[in-house]
Amino acid sequence: MDQALDVVFIAEEMGLVCERTRITPTLIISTWDKSEKAVTRFKSSKSKMVLAHASLVNHLNTSLIKRFLAHIENLDLILGIVTHNPNSVLPKLKHIDKIKAVMVPLNYAGLFNDNVEETLRLLREMKVVVISKKVLGADRLPIDKALQWALSRPEIDSLALGVASISEAEQTLNLAYNIVCKV
Repeated sequence: MDQALDVVFIAEEMGLVCERTRITPTLIISTWDKSEKAVTRFKSSKSKMVLAHASLVNHLNTSLIKRFLAHIENLDLILGIVTHNPNSVLPKLKHIDKIKAVMVPLNYAGLFNDNVEETLRLLREMKVVVISKKVLGADRLPIDKALQWALSRPEIDSLALGVASISEAEQTLNLAYNIVCKV
């Protein structure tokens, strides 16, 4: 599964990839605006989930977040949120039952999240699908150690790996393949 930001040029590029490869990726779309338009822009993929982007969520306007989630609910997709500040945001949003997935920064070094254990505790309470972002610490952590840590955490259901270069992508894919094949 891939994550795509709701940006027109990314949707166009995804469309070209689908057309040229005849492969239809399953997508998680992260958007901050009208969810219906986002799903339409990415019509060439199989959208499974729409996440309210952190730029919307981190302001903690719960009525706006609830309206956004209601729009997604009408699309019959998994509803979720992204936050860069999980330990301040999640306690205030954990009562919203419609939230079924949460994407948060999680890595073994605590980069971009000053209390990983507290975040994991909050996520367990919420009983949501957990998507870990910033696993590689924005190219600051050893890929093998970062992947092994994330894959060993039972609380983490999926990883959103952002890579900074072709060589980092190759190294990450090779390591991930070796780790998964050993399991």
